[in-house]
Amino acid sequence: MENDLPGVLEKKLGVIFPDPTVREQVIEILSRYGTEAHEKEIVRVRLDILKLAGNAVEEVETWVALAKRDYRDILASAEYPGELLAPTWSMPKDEVVKIRTADRDQYEAWVGRREQADEQS
Repeated sequence: MENDLPGVLEKKLGVIFPDPTVREQVIEILSRYGTEAHEKEIVRVRLDILKLAGNAVEEVETWVALAKRDYRDILASAEYPGELLAPTWSMPKDEVVKIRTADRDQYEAWVGRREQADEQS
């Protein structure tokens, strides 16, 4: 599934930033992440930055700066928002599973994988 992320990123850029000038500006900002050896999972992190920033260009800049410090903060915030905020270490296992499932479902839906899976069924 990871191999479809470049296409998803391109599609999301077009949907979130339909104005080509603004989209190019956002692409330039996103390209700042992934220039250092420790900046891993470049496409995934850039996609997650878009999820967190929405259509606010200044938020893209903020999230890119955070990603450059520690990309895991971006992954956790975008992909695991419920688990990030819940005290899962002290919760019953079934509640943790529900939170993780909800987090995964919301992320898959945002990325568009949920619709693709439904269409193939």
